[in-house]
Order: sequence, then C-alpha cells, then structure tokens
Amino acid sequence: MRTRNLKKEVGRKVADIAKKIAVVEVNSTCPLIAFQPKLPTGAEKLRKF
Repeated sequence: MRTRNLKKEVGRKVADIAKKIAVVEVNSTCPLIAFQPKLPTGAEKLRKF
C-alpha cells in the first residue's frame, strides 16, 4: 500500500516539473536565428504575454 502512495507522489512531482519546463520553453525564444520549432497544440495557454 505504501508503494502505491509513493508512485502517486512521484507521478505528481514529475508532472509539476514537466509543466514548469513547458512554461519556460513556451515563454522563451530560440537563440538561433534560423530555427524556431512550432509549438504543440495547447501550449499557447501557458504563455504569459
């Protein structure tokens, strides 16, 4: 039973980290002039501007 709670907690932490990384990536531009990858659908919701 304890391992189930541990799995849920680790899953939540991984999801939180992934969301924070996505927010940083959406709000920054590529430092290279010629390459700016397209954003995945739904990523526009994470923009802060």
